[in-house]
Amino acid sequence: MKKTTGKSGHDQPAQGEPDDLLEQAHQAVAAQLRAERGRRKIKQADISLATGIHVTTLSKIEQGHTTMSLDQLFKIASALGIEPGDFLNAAQRELGK
Repeated sequence: MKKTTGKSGHDQPAQGEPDDLLEQAHQAVAAQLRAERGRRKIKQADISLATGIHVTTLSKIEQGHTTMSLDQLFKIASALGIEPGDFLNAAQRELGK
C-alpha cells in the first residue's frame, strides 16, 4: 500500500487506497443516516430511546467521527424503518462514483 505523509507527519494511505476507500464508505453511511433521519423528521433522542445507543454516540456516527458496529447498524435501521442494507447500498453508490 502506498503511503503519504499527512499534516501530522504520520503516514497515511495514498488517495484511492483501501483505507481511503473505507473512510469514504464510512462517510457515505454517516450521510445516509443523517438523510434518512432528516427525511423522517426523527430526532437523535428518539433513535437513542429506540436503540439504546447514547445520543452522543449517534451524533459522532452521523458526523463521521466514529463508525457504528453491525449491532448498531441493525438497531438504527430498525428504528428508522429501513433495511440495514440501505446503509451499505449508499456506501457502494458513493464508492462507485
